[in-house]
Amino acid sequence: MNKLSNKRKELFEHIMLAMSELHRRFATQRDSFLAQFNISRPQLDVLFAVKHSSPTTGELAGLFSVTPSAVSQMVDQLEQKGLVTRILDQDDKRVTRVQLAPDTRKAFKDMRDQFVSHLSNKFCTVSDTELETLLQILNKTINQVDKEA
Repeated sequence: MNKLSNKRKELFEHIMLAMSELHRRFATQRDSFLAQFNISRPQLDVLFAVKHSSPTTGELAGLFSVTPSAVSQMVDQLEQKGLVTRILDQDDKRVTRVQLAPDTRKAFKDMRDQFVSHLSNKFCTVSDTELETLLQILNKTINQVDKEA
């Protein structure tokens, strides 16, 4: 393992603290934004998961590492809000799948667009060039971490 200089080590410590704080603040912003729509973060995760496919509750439970009954409860709540529907599997009628309700796709996109606009306002003092640089650095870091995994 390479020995880090004190300066580099200190920089990494500050970066990790800043990333942790940014993550915490984004999560707080996200949760208060979702509250406007009466949706929790786990419910949003389910909506993202069923956006492009129709998984079973068992598949969702595996994806989120929770019990099928916990997923079933979340799906019940989303179904009561009219955001998802349960459908029978075409190949095996004993299997129930979860999909977005017909009107949810547009509402979901509108909600996402509003959130992105809300967050982008937090970056009004950061130039597009700085955002592009940040994105490049983050992607480079992610790729390096993936290589070492």
